[in-house]
Amino acid sequence: MAACAGKSVFNEQGKCFVADNADTPIDGSNAIFSHTILDGRKPPSPGLWDEMRSFLAIARAGSLLGATQALGISQPTLSRRLLLLEDRLGKLVIRKAHGIELTTKGREVAERIAKIDLDFADLFVASSAPSYRSVVKVAATDGLAAFWLAPHIPGLLQQGIQVSLEVISLQNVPNLKKNEVDLIIAFPVPVQDDFIVEELGTMHLTTFASLEYIKRFGTPTRETLEDHCFVGNRQYLSMNDFWEDWVSVTKEAQYIAGTDMNVTYATMIKSGLGLGLLGNYMNLDPYLVHVDLGVNINHGVRMFSLEQRRNNPEIAATKQWIRGIFRGNPWFDQTMATNQEVSDYDQRVRWLMNHYSV
Repeated sequence: MAACAGKSVFNEQGKCFVADNADTPIDGSNAIFSHTILDGRKPPSPGLWDEMRSFLAIARAGSLLGATQALGISQPTLSRRLLLLEDRLGKLVIRKAHGIELTTKGREVAERIAKIDLDFADLFVASSAPSYRSVVKVAATDGLAAFWLAPHIPGLLQQGIQVSLEVISLQNVPNLKKNEVDLIIAFPVPVQDDFIVEELGTMHLTTFASLEYIKRFGTPTRETLEDHCFVGNRQYLSMNDFWEDWVSVTKEAQYIAGTDMNVTYATMIKSGLGLGLLGNYMNLDPYLVHVDLGVNINHGVRMFSLEQRRNNPEIAATKQWIRGIFRGNPWFDQTMATNQEVSDYDQRVRWLMNHYSV
C-alpha cells in the first residue's frame, strides 16, 4: 500500500488507484466511475447477445422470414435462438399465418433491446468522429435548455468530441427535415415515419413560491388560496384537461402578473410576485420552496432525430451526451421527487442556481 503515492484510494481488495484529478472527472460530470455495476454479476451465456439481436430483428421485420434475410442466417438457427430466449423470458411472439405478433412481454423486451441497440450504434458512430469541429443544433424548451443542457456543455467538450453545440429555442418550432435543427428535446410532437423517438424521462410540474413571498404572505394552502397571488403563463392557463390541476388553483388565487417566456416566468416567481408552476428540479434553487397544493402535472421528455442522420458521428456523440443528462436522473424519474439528495446529475445545476442566487 505504501507504493500508492499522492491522493490515492484503496478498494476492498487493497488495490489502489490514483485519484489526483478526483475533482475533475474525465466526462465533465461530478462522478468518479464506480465498479458496482460490473461487480457481482454472472456473465451472460455465450449465445445471449445473438438471441437478443435475433429477436429484435424479428420484432422489426414482423416475420421470421424477414428477420432471416436481415441477419443472413437460416430459419432453423433463428427459430432456435427465439426459443432459447423465450425459455428465459416467457412467451414473446404469437405466430400468425402471415408473420408474427408480439405479446405484451415481447413488445417490452423488444423496446428495451432496441434502446441498447441504439446506444451501441451511436457509441460506435461517435467513435469515428472526425478531427474537425462540426456544428450540431439542438432545440429544447427554455427550462430544459437553461437548467440542464447549458450547465453540462463543458462535460461534452471535455470528452474530446469535436462539436460546436448550438441550443435553439423551440418557440418557432424548428424543422428536422429542413435541416433547421439536428435534435429536438421536447414533450410530445407530431411524429413522422422517419423520426427516431427516444424516451429520456418524465417532466414533473408542481407549485413553487419564493422564500420572500412566504415570509410576507405565509405558506399557501388550498383553504387560503383566495389570499394569495399567482403568476400566469399562457401555456399553463389553457383550459385543456391536461392543465386542470393548475387551472383549479388559478381560479381561487389572484392573478398578479404573466408572461409567455418560461425563464422570465421562473424569475417572476423567484422575485416574490406569487405562486407558479415550475419543474420539480427547481427545488434545487435555495430561494424557491415547493408548496404542496396537490399539483403534479407530468409528461414524457423525448428526443427526436432523423433516421437518415443516424450515422452522423457528431450527432451520435451529442445524443449519447443528452442521454447521460436525463436517463437515470432522479428529477426525471416516473415518480415526482421534490427534495432530492445531491446527485451527480444535478451538481452543475445546483452550482448554477446558487451562483445566481447570491
